[in-house]
Amino acid sequence: MTDQGGHGDAFREDLRAADDLAAAAIRENVEAPAPNAAPAPPPRRFTGPIVAVVCLVVFVTQLPALRSAFKATPSIRIGVAETDEETDACIDTLWKISSLLQYGAYRGGEMVEPLTQRPYVVSHTDDDTIVECPNPAAHSLRSLRVSTAQRAPEVRE
Repeated sequence: MTDQGGHGDAFREDLRAADDLAAAAIRENVEAPAPNAAPAPPPRRFTGPIVAVVCLVVFVTQLPALRSAFKATPSIRIGVAETDEETDACIDTLWKISSLLQYGAYRGGEMVEPLTQRPYVVSHTDDDTIVECPNPAAHSLRSLRVSTAQRAPEVRE
């Protein structure tokens, strides 16, 4: 920028005066005032132990729920029959087969029944595919099956 109107000379004189003052202060070795001391920290409260006790109480009250979280959930099925562990394993396998049936990915013979180690019986009707346990009598049942129309395993005594 160019200085028009003569105001630049006054500005330069002010800058020189400021430089002279700064140089004089440096020569005199004037020290800057000491910074204020940091304020004392507030007295410590006992929040740490209080939080620990509260967490411990919450943990102790949740122990029953924690124990039940590690227990195996019973198989969900249609029917009111009481089942044993082997029957529940068969029902769980039927759930997997049901999932495959819904996507049309189950053709039969791919999975075996956990107790008898025989493949599940697959029958096709006009618009339904039914997969049955090969030996429901081994589970003390009359029938144990799943189909594309009935997605949940069906238990009949």
